[in-house]
Amino acid sequence: MAFEKMNLFGDADPKKQSQNKMVELIGEISAVFFESPDSLFKVLLVTVEEDDFDWSEEQIVVTGNIGDVQEGQKYQFNGKLIAHPKYGMQIQANQYRAFMPNTEDGVVTYLSGSQFKGIGTKTAEKIVEALGSDALNEIKKDPGVLNGLNLKEKQIDMIVSVLDQSNGLEDILIKLSDMGITGKIASSIVNKYHEDAINIIEENPYRLVEDIENIGFKRADAIAASLNIKPDFEKRIQAGILEAIKTWCNATGDTYILADMLLQEARKLLGTAVNAEAIADQVLQLGKDGKVVGEDGQIYLKWLYNAEVAISYNVKRMVGESNSNVKGIKRAIKAAEKNLNLKYDDTQNAAIELALSHPLTIITGGPGTGKTTIVKGLINSFAELNDISLDINEYTESKFPIQLAAPTGRAAKRLSQVTNVPAKTIHRLLGLNGNDDLQNDEIKQLEGDLLVIDEMSMVDTGLFSTLVNAINPDMQVVLVGDKDQLPSVGPGQIFNDLIKSGKIPTISLTKIYRQEQDSSIIQLAHDIQKGVLPEDFTKNKKDKSFFLANANQIVDAIDQIAQKAVDKGISKNDIQVLAPMYRGSAGVDEINRHLQKVLNPPQTDKPKKIESGNQTFRIGDKVLQLVNSPENNIFNGDIGEITGIVMEKQGKGRAHLVVDYDGNEVTYAKTDLGQLTLAYCISIHKSQGSEFPVVIMPMVHQYYRMLQRNLLYTGLTRASNSIILLGEPDAYQRAVSNESSNRNTSLERRINPQVEVLAEKVNQIQVSEPVDQEQSTSEPVEVEQPKYLTTSMVQKEQVDPMIGMEGVTPYDFI
Repeated sequence: MAFEKMNLFGDADPKKQSQNKMVELIGEISAVFFESPDSLFKVLLVTVEEDDFDWSEEQIVVTGNIGDVQEGQKYQFNGKLIAHPKYGMQIQANQYRAFMPNTEDGVVTYLSGSQFKGIGTKTAEKIVEALGSDALNEIKKDPGVLNGLNLKEKQIDMIVSVLDQSNGLEDILIKLSDMGITGKIASSIVNKYHEDAINIIEENPYRLVEDIENIGFKRADAIAASLNIKPDFEKRIQAGILEAIKTWCNATGDTYILADMLLQEARKLLGTAVNAEAIADQVLQLGKDGKVVGEDGQIYLKWLYNAEVAISYNVKRMVGESNSNVKGIKRAIKAAEKNLNLKYDDTQNAAIELALSHPLTIITGGPGTGKTTIVKGLINSFAELNDISLDINEYTESKFPIQLAAPTGRAAKRLSQVTNVPAKTIHRLLGLNGNDDLQNDEIKQLEGDLLVIDEMSMVDTGLFSTLVNAINPDMQVVLVGDKDQLPSVGPGQIFNDLIKSGKIPTISLTKIYRQEQDSSIIQLAHDIQKGVLPEDFTKNKKDKSFFLANANQIVDAIDQIAQKAVDKGISKNDIQVLAPMYRGSAGVDEINRHLQKVLNPPQTDKPKKIESGNQTFRIGDKVLQLVNSPENNIFNGDIGEITGIVMEKQGKGRAHLVVDYDGNEVTYAKTDLGQLTLAYCISIHKSQGSEFPVVIMPMVHQYYRMLQRNLLYTGLTRASNSIILLGEPDAYQRAVSNESSNRNTSLERRINPQVEVLAEKVNQIQVSEPVDQEQSTSEPVEVEQPKYLTTSMVQKEQVDPMIGMEGVTPYDFI
């Protein structure tokens, strides 16, 4: 019978069926329409043999998380009978198992079926004659019952193998379902633990927290409660401690938690049934097991501790001797000026000289201070100094001698555009997979002679640890960023700690070039950076506007502003709303729901759309990628546009949509839509590393927990042409006045144990007077001499390296 000529979903009137009713079905699988590549989800066409609901059709569709099944085999399904809004009645199965007949005729028919290759009717009859109607259960209990039946060894192996497979996975999924575990999580558990899944969970359900993505402590706690596991179970206390540390570090950005605070947070999570002594005992046990590290009253997750130690070790290794070829460096810079047809001033020259002279250098500065110009000059000067061609066609991608990278795809693209040198995300540079596996042992050393990392303020502890472990010892490394921007989303404040350690040659740029002086955005950013909100803050200027609005007016005000912008011919892709928080009447989610109607109104009465969670996606929608997907060359923070939607068709596959990321088209199945969100409005954190022609940024007291100076500064500096501010002036003042506190990390002191007594940083350049970029001052920029011994000082014979070191040899420091 041709499937395409059938109504696969039945003609029964849904109104006459009891929707969401629990039903049972026994039938033979006629076709497997769909199998998810990354889960157990399947769509099956089943020929009905027995049912306990009113079904008049020959076949019905069954969906659910179902293990390996065979077409032509009979199964029993239990689940909900639902009316799909488009495809009619179907069963959503939550349990299934291969059907086991319990009559002699049924067993003969079953054993002589196609799944039992080499077992015919006569052999099946012989087995039933010897073992009776319960033959299948007898064989499963003791396969030895077949030995005296004069069967071939291959026949016995076939019967035992099929029966073993028939119920093993089904039983696991049923038991997982009884624990409330279904869907992709159930698939992940089966893939991780295989046939041992139930035993492992019953022994220690808290193991799921460490091993299975999307299972947290509370979920594991609920499973444990269903298994009657006591609240003072040692593994529960350990899991609670780990969860408390993880939650604290993710919420605060700290890389450790103080011991007394851990005690408080763990007791909140574990409840009154667990006392302080029990928690302390299990902290010690976790230390013995290598999962946490305690140091001076600070408790670390082991991986974060190892990451900080690895960073400090590698940074100290990378800070080496300076290049003494001063004349060669100056000649290279002059040649780069000629090639680029520009003239560097003393600050820019000093920055490029510093970077070319040291194996590891930091360049930091706010907007308009020339970081991009310096990086471009650095690349060209480095090529001149080392006789390197910048023609990428002369190299394979991995062999290009200059490597540029940034934390996000958009930042990497911008870096490539301004330098004309290929740039990648740090994840792609390292070859990290989509799961951000920072412990990947297969990460190889980076190749090349120069590595420049831009937007360093966004890089967290885990990623930077992986990066520095991969850096070739012969590479020169330059870290570029704005220390006053928001720190990384993940734990740590790497860029600030590296600068404050005083061990890395650093240039701090504060000069604003005159060509930028007409930008009120740049000037406002620098005022905010200094903790000042100008008196004329609310006055409109050619590139800045301000509108009064309270939290309940924000959405309507943004709608009107966006509509006016579109009416003036500004592309929706050039308009970006930035907000601090997702929830609330003035949050990202609510703004997106409104702006979708303004910036991408439906073109027909019934536009194509796909719903996922609380979002509706349509063609033309601006969307944001939420996770790294290197296999598709897209990364967390990339923004694209939906260019196509394919709706689900009867028996012909599942719904999906296509997103265009600047020419890179990526297809998303409906099950992948959790990776996307509407992007008419995005969080300020997600905007880091990007620039937008027109930025609309609200700031109201509803955001009170997020009102901090670096957040306002970061959002403001995302605007390249104009900024539209709206909200409550007092909220802006609160943000400017509220300087965010430093995160608790130990990287700074690991790099330089004497950091607290150092009065000055090494090689700091502070230039604050605005000058014309076209002009070059004749007076040299003064570079402060370091206040402690450096290799350079010894080489230049500025100081005796053994002053005050009587009786001490270099080996004492190894």
